[in-house]
Amino acid sequence: MTKPKPKIPYGRQKIGNDDIEAVVRVLNADLITTGPVTEQFENSLAKVVSTKFAASCSSGTAALHLAVRSLQIKTNDLVVVPTITFLATANAPRYVGADVLFCDVDPDTGLIDVSSFHKLCKQYGKKIVAVMPVHLAGQTPDLKSIFEIAEPRGISVIEDASHAIGSRYFDGADEIPVGSCVHSSMTTFSFHPVKNITMGEGGAVTTNDIKLDGKIKSLRNHGISKFHNNERPWDYKMDEIGYNYRTSDINCALGLSQLDKIKKFSKTREKLVSTYDKHIKKLFPVVKPIGRRKGVPAWHLYIVLIDFEKIKMSRGRLIHELEDLGVGSQVHYIPVHTQPYYKNLYGELELPGADSYYQKCLSLPIHANMTEEDVVYIVDSIKVVIEAS
Repeated sequence: MTKPKPKIPYGRQKIGNDDIEAVVRVLNADLITTGPVTEQFENSLAKVVSTKFAASCSSGTAALHLAVRSLQIKTNDLVVVPTITFLATANAPRYVGADVLFCDVDPDTGLIDVSSFHKLCKQYGKKIVAVMPVHLAGQTPDLKSIFEIAEPRGISVIEDASHAIGSRYFDGADEIPVGSCVHSSMTTFSFHPVKNITMGEGGAVTTNDIKLDGKIKSLRNHGISKFHNNERPWDYKMDEIGYNYRTSDINCALGLSQLDKIKKFSKTREKLVSTYDKHIKKLFPVVKPIGRRKGVPAWHLYIVLIDFEKIKMSRGRLIHELEDLGVGSQVHYIPVHTQPYYKNLYGELELPGADSYYQKCLSLPIHANMTEEDVVYIVDSIKVVIEAS
């Protein structure tokens, strides 16, 4: 093993001169807020994910909130959310007064467990109005089965695809892009800097429903709907209260430029994952990758499951010692149902799949700036730390 490298963060944006030039062009234009480039970005995103409509917004969190609001979810409604996700997925229903039913996950993948979802549907019946499956790490849960359980019950499916721009999954022989909403009402995306592509900060909602798209675009702009009136050209109306969740042409110029690179970035990540899979074998069985589902994930994260008891080391100590060797890492995620806010609301919950997954998971670096040599160094660093414990 060579001497420590400059720190390799677990995630990082990759910005090129063409991205910078695209942003500068907007800065030199007449409009820098929501304008023509925003519309271009939305049209391009819809084309990339094979859906009819896309609405950009200020963040992935805003996208989740807009999706929930557009379905008119309200107080006393129940929304099913897998507990292994970022806080924002569960918080979105709470913004509108709905209650969250936390669903267990598969302990090997961290993805929503379909049998647990089905059990909740039988238990709570018509009170459940929506389910929000999460594409953790870029992998797709069993969306078809979730949709087949949800649709007859009138339950809307909102995909949280913050990790999954560019991912595809299979329905039989058909390859389906995440975001095409074949098995959902809507899909939300995040374009935060650590995601596979970035807008600096931003998000989007895709759908095939023109009414939902119109509702989202009104809600992101204070609930305002404009209309043509020759006698009152200044006129507009607000039918319901909305938010300032618009994004700008500056952000969308970066997003549009990055969209052109999605295939290239995905191929880089796929190659890095292949290299990880090859070299991580030297750490079996105490370190292994998360379980794999059939599909073509864009791999936002490379998550391993570690038997910390067998290596006689805490996760915190491993993170610190890897940090000393220049290797960043992170945990995705603390089960949301264990957060104080939700424990105060719903008490202690038993979700054994999530508990098992959380006790073992660690996210290793993966981003488009990395090389295969970086991966080898990271795996060797883990080996050195474990063997020294």
